[in-house]
Amino acid sequence: MIGWERVLKEGKGFDIIIGKEENFLENNERGFALRLFYKDKISFISSTNQFDTLSKNFILKEEKLNLPQTKGNFEAEKVHEINKTEFLNSFDNFKREIFLNVKRDMEICKINFSYSYFFLKIENSSGAEVSLKNSNFYGSISIKGKNFYIELPFLSNYKLEIPLKGYLNAIEPYFYMPLPLKTLETSRKPAIIFPYVLSYIFESLMDNFLKGEIPELPPGFYLKDLPHHPLSPNYFPIDGEGREKKEFELKKGNFPLDTFKGYILGRESTSNSLRNSIFEPPEVGFHNLVLKGPEKDLDNFDSFVSLTYPLYFFEKDTNYYLKSEGFLYEKGKPKFFLPEIFIKFTLKDFFSSFSFVKKPLLFYSFSNSFGLPFLFLKGLNFFSSF
Repeated sequence: MIGWERVLKEGKGFDIIIGKEENFLENNERGFALRLFYKDKISFISSTNQFDTLSKNFILKEEKLNLPQTKGNFEAEKVHEINKTEFLNSFDNFKREIFLNVKRDMEICKINFSYSYFFLKIENSSGAEVSLKNSNFYGSISIKGKNFYIELPFLSNYKLEIPLKGYLNAIEPYFYMPLPLKTLETSRKPAIIFPYVLSYIFESLMDNFLKGEIPELPPGFYLKDLPHHPLSPNYFPIDGEGREKKEFELKKGNFPLDTFKGYILGRESTSNSLRNSIFEPPEVGFHNLVLKGPEKDLDNFDSFVSLTYPLYFFEKDTNYYLKSEGFLYEKGKPKFFLPEIFIKFTLKDFFSSFSFVKKPLLFYSFSNSFGLPFLFLKGLNFFSSF
């Protein structure tokens, strides 16, 4: 054995779901995890019961794994451990804001509002003694209108604020509904990808990103893991192994590593260990992968397609296929609703078409969190069907 690590995680949360019925749930979690590192493998054990101190007495070989040596108490800039009454008050305020901002002829079918708080403690054979606290609000809104039904996910930022107007801006074309329906013919057109669709695409390309398989981006664009970005939900200073986070640029041939994968390859960790559950081993991923590029507006574009809500995505024979909802814009306004948009592309064609971005920057998903803007592409290949 070349190293060990043990972890305690305590957490609690509240969930409220309002649809046809109202359901309230309270969650509490306490768990322990132990990882034993060998030259060619990792042994992982988890339990709701505490492990004894035997792990500190394990005899390590001379070749020891260079695990983090961090010491200290860390937490996000604003951490708030709330009770049930505070949670329900926060939900009432959020619900009120939704009804003030959503168009009256739309039906809000369901609201899912959640809160989580956790305390994490890590010790290892390299001498680390680290603790961390963090808290978040998150959830989704389901909205129904004539000819459409969408679900809008949201996350709070590091101040525990939910930038609801920004998220609603990401479904703004639906506020023009009802609109005439249209089917796109096979063609190549300029397009704007809305943040939620872009998050869906990037999540589907995660295996490529983790292998550093990404084409070169146009000048002025970059994809970076920015763990200290102030708008992100994962705004805390250490990764899942207790190592202090660092920026990481995603580009061709550059891929993230945790301690053990770095050891196998003879490289240093890039501080990209994610611990999404105490009962599962940590995995390599991105804390807050942010796309940035030249910023412009759409004033000079008379006609383009917007991709607003993803339906499905798959890969076949080096090509990627996306089915999405969207709108056809003319003179800066949505004129037709496109209930089915079919797109086919290669990675090189997709990334080389990046033209500019438009705010706001919105964050989606806790695991492999993405901070994404509206992305304008010079051209995408659209088809009438697959």
